[in-house]
Amino acid sequence: YFEGQAKRYDRSLAVMQDKGADPKERISAIRFLRNYNNHRQVPSLLTILKDQGDETEVRVVLAEALGWFRWSVQKETIVQALKEVGKNRATPQELRDEIEQSLVRLRF
Repeated sequence: YFEGQAKRYDRSLAVMQDKGADPKERISAIRFLRNYNNHRQVPSLLTILKDQGDETEVRVVLAEALGWFRWSVQKETIVQALKEVGKNRATPQELRDEIEQSLVRLRF
């Protein structure tokens, strides 16, 4: 069971990281994180969030999903990354707005 679950998470992360994949597929994989927080993947997820060259819509949905990691052992790391991206003037307003909401969900 756990091996199968790990493989599913790995496949899902690969889709999230694939800039050539259909954005709808990437967003679907990211939305899965809201209910199934994978704390081991947080560093990879934050890399996607911080990537200014990635699609804004994907990054917005990821910021929203990270707001559901309230009880994560990675919460502090997530909060720091959200604040960092939110303060960057190159960050689109839509993403900054979602980051603000996620910080509220994380109670920061």
